[in-house]
Amino acid sequence: MKTIKAHFVIIATLVFSIWSCTSDKKSKATESENPIKTEISASSIVFQGEFIHVDTAAVLKGSNFIYGVKMDEVSQQLISQVNEVKNDEYDVINVVVKGELSKNPAEGWEEIITITSIEKVYPPSQIQEEKVIKYSSKKTE
Repeated sequence: MKTIKAHFVIIATLVFSIWSCTSDKKSKATESENPIKTEISASSIVFQGEFIHVDTAAVLKGSNFIYGVKMDEVSQQLISQVNEVKNDEYDVINVVVKGELSKNPAEGWEEIITITSIEKVYPPSQIQEEKVIKYSSKKTE
């Protein structure tokens, strides 16, 4: 009788561990799906991320992607909108744009985004920096 209970406990443990492993894979698969494809309409994909522009290049960086931006008329409009809301050159500006993703034929990023429309430009968050002054009890002469 004790061996039957022991076998039952072992089998139940194995079943629960296998079941938990398969449910973890499903939840990890849904979490790891690419969130950049939040909405697809007329071959344009909605991208949300930080827009970074330096001299003649631009980049769109999301939580799990980074793409070069094709420099065209729409991206120039986005650059001007981003520059309007920046407080200084180091501000990080979050944007939501629609665009088409393609392979980059030139040197640089593997994939580039061609922006088709600008949905939203968020102003930078107002974070106040705290200055911390540290005093030492050691005297130096």
